[in-house]
Amino acid sequence: MLSSLRIKNFRCFQEFELQQLGKLNLLVGTNNSGKTSILEAIQLLKSHSNLESLREVMVGRGEYSDDGRRELDIRHLFYGHEIDMNSKFSIIADSYEDIQEISVSIEPKEWDDKQTSLFKNVRNRDFEDSQQVALTIKWSGQENETINLPLSTDNSLPFNYLDRVRKDTKNSGAKTQFVTSSSLTRENMMELFDQVVLTPEEHLITEALQTIEPSIERIASVGSVTRYRYTDSRSGFVVRLSNSTQRIPIGSMGDGIWRMLGLTLAIVNAKNGVLLVDEIDTGLH
Repeated sequence: MLSSLRIKNFRCFQEFELQQLGKLNLLVGTNNSGKTSILEAIQLLKSHSNLESLREVMVGRGEYSDDGRRELDIRHLFYGHEIDMNSKFSIIADSYEDIQEISVSIEPKEWDDKQTSLFKNVRNRDFEDSQQVALTIKWSGQENETINLPLSTDNSLPFNYLDRVRKDTKNSGAKTQFVTSSSLTRENMMELFDQVVLTPEEHLITEALQTIEPSIERIASVGSVTRYRYTDSRSGFVVRLSNSTQRIPIGSMGDGIWRMLGLTLAIVNAKNGVLLVDEIDTGLH
């Protein structure tokens, strides 16, 4: 459990600190005051070397280019939206066990043969096109690790480089779930539901949905995520009601049910980890 958080040069924060954190914390502030950025900072810190969360956050904010060379525009992670050599931001959290820190910097880098072989064959871009400049990410605390990612000539980070690192660190990091203001994606929800099927937590999912619609008797995931053409649709789940023999698509049940499903799936899958919820009242009227 975190007891304090310090942020330096990350997004809208040049210097920021939170003290006296507990098991449950509610952040209140005006629009564009940085509440979401605080949640992103904690997610980045707790995810360790699994960088999938970094890509999800930046793509969700539209901080990428998709002109044939899909790249993250990492400038927007740094205070002032500008970077140069040796630009750096850091996130430090005190807990009752230790002090955890992540620092992210722009540094000159000479690539050795092992690093070159890791990146040079990734799809859509040759390693040789990259600069001798790296996005250097360092974690310290219970786990110490450093990752260097090559930057392209316009100081962006190709998606494929991130993918290559992610494959090697798929299972690292604490259990951290981040529910955005638009809830989880359908793909994420189906993956999380698979983790609780035929476990005691599956019953908790049904109980949570019953707080909104008491007639729900059971929920089930149907089909593979690859079957669905529309990635933002509310498909993939059906419910059975006590007064009907039909399978009702959960998308027919309204915004509150979809939001509650996402929240509950995140809660049960964040056991012994960290749950981050942006705009927690959204969809729960």
